[in-house]
Amino acid sequence: MNRHRQRVTFRSLVEAVVASSDHALTGKDVAARVGAPYKPTIDALQALRNAGRVRRIGHKLTARWARPAPATPESIHTLTAAMTAMTRKP
Repeated sequence: MNRHRQRVTFRSLVEAVVASSDHALTGKDVAARVGAPYKPTIDALQALRNAGRVRRIGHKLTARWARPAPATPESIHTLTAAMTAMTRKP
């Protein structure tokens, strides 16, 4: 298995652990449930956060990881308005 495929598989495993939890987990909790070292788990969580697949609550050592917040009609309207403004020609 090549490295890219391993990385994607590991990230999907980390995402599944976060998605299956009823409450926000610490990075150490996620690492323990995945059965992987802390640093690669945090790297995977950060990549998933950048992709919008998990959310981080708090910062640094107090951070907890959870499923992303569901989209609300207000957030969808704001996003649509911003995209329309970006594509509109002057």
